[in-house]
Amino acid sequence: MPSLQAGARRNDLARQGSYLLSYPFTKLKIDRSFILGLKEAATAKVVVGAIVSLGRSLGLTVTAEGIEHADDLAYLRDLGCNQGQGFLIGHALPAEALFPEQASAPVRARFG
Repeated sequence: MPSLQAGARRNDLARQGSYLLSYPFTKLKIDRSFILGLKEAATAKVVVGAIVSLGRSLGLTVTAEGIEHADDLAYLRDLGCNQGQGFLIGHALPAEALFPEQASAPVRARFG
């Protein structure tokens, strides 16, 4: 008797994948949820590796978000990831700290 298998499948990758070839983008970001899962899920390493490989093959700058541990940074460097963001690298700053000369400038809104 044949076995019955059920699961979710994404069949339109070939059709939607052509979008990658026609849209002129230069950067690819890896969501922090994948980076945070590097230690727990083997599939996260596979997905991150595939994203970096795809980006490098297409000549894109690959940025990983959510880097919080030195070993994750080392792993991403070994893969060839170009850029990283996360608390290991630096904490978020308020706009006033980045642009102090604009802190006292009036805020103007334009509606219409």
